[in-house]
Amino acid sequence: MQTMETAVFLNEYDLNEADRLMPVWQEPNPYLRGEQARPISERLENRIGEVEEGLARLRESLGADAFARYIEPLSRITVSNRRALLIAPTEMHRSLLERGFIPQILAAFDVDIVRIVASR
Repeated sequence: MQTMETAVFLNEYDLNEADRLMPVWQEPNPYLRGEQARPISERLENRIGEVEEGLARLRESLGADAFARYIEPLSRITVSNRRALLIAPTEMHRSLLERGFIPQILAAFDVDIVRIVASR
């Protein structure tokens, strides 16, 4: 069995003296800042248009609880040329939306095609 002094480390992430060297990806970036995620309806509250009107119809169709759980976390909603693009926060969220809410989304935004993608 090797001791800490004679151990061979394969990369800088092993628990050894190399850990005191910060990898480049961990250096603080002065141009980035964290921000608390806000529900999509708050981010769009001062706008008028087909997205906001569609959100209002969708909230009415789904009910407040389902809307808060499944629609509010969306990163973005875009409606153009009778097509809607929704960006979900995760692949699981995307899957849940596709499995249970496509008919309501189509009706609320009055579109022919809905595409849902995951941001991560």
